[in-house]
Amino acid sequence: MKQQYTDVTVLIDASGSMSSMASDVIGSMKEFINKQKETDGECTMTLVYFNSANPHEVVFENQSIRSVSAPDQHSYRPSGGTPLIQAAITAIECTGTRLKELPKAARPEKVVFMIFTDGLENASGFGFTRDRLAGMIKHQEQKYNWQFSFLGCNFDAIEEGGNIGLAMASSATYHASSLGLRSSVGMMASKLASYRSSTSDSMGFTLEEQASLAGDPENSESPPNETKLP
Repeated sequence: MKQQYTDVTVLIDASGSMSSMASDVIGSMKEFINKQKETDGECTMTLVYFNSANPHEVVFENQSIRSVSAPDQHSYRPSGGTPLIQAAITAIECTGTRLKELPKAARPEKVVFMIFTDGLENASGFGFTRDRLAGMIKHQEQKYNWQFSFLGCNFDAIEEGGNIGLAMASSATYHASSLGLRSSVGMMASKLASYRSSTSDSMGFTLEEQASLAGDPENSESPPNETKLP
């Protein structure tokens, strides 16, 4: 494996319910990408949107973080339902196949897979089940040490994370607001930077971090990991 090389796949809900926070998704992802550009070490990134019209819309794939451009209002246009399970299974399969095709010496030392959503599964096709997804996640975690992060609002993301095979520390519920979304993306940007630079050996959330993301940041004197938008 190639040391100090991290491959990151980010899966973002683009269903209709995300419309009210579309500008926050775009702005916070810009900050997320810029944070990674400032971090030492090689990194490639894949960004995928999902909704019922397209459960696997690849915005860019396997691009060096140095050359990645942030999404904009032309590419991120939320609509439709939430095929969360289908999207996750498809993206895991695509990422796994792409990495398998690399020579062993060129494969990344670390692989990170993140999911951001604002709602539960409601539109996946036949055969895309939670049990199937849970089996895939377990395989990638145990055999290849992939790090999974699952963030959601308007439902208990920690409980749903458990339903798809994730440990409690891999999931967090963020407050259903613009600032809540921005705070969660900001926290994940910092966690990824620390993981890439080996100052942290995990992408997991502490209980305190989970509680801070779930709370209303408008009522906090110091909103957690607030990301300033341009």
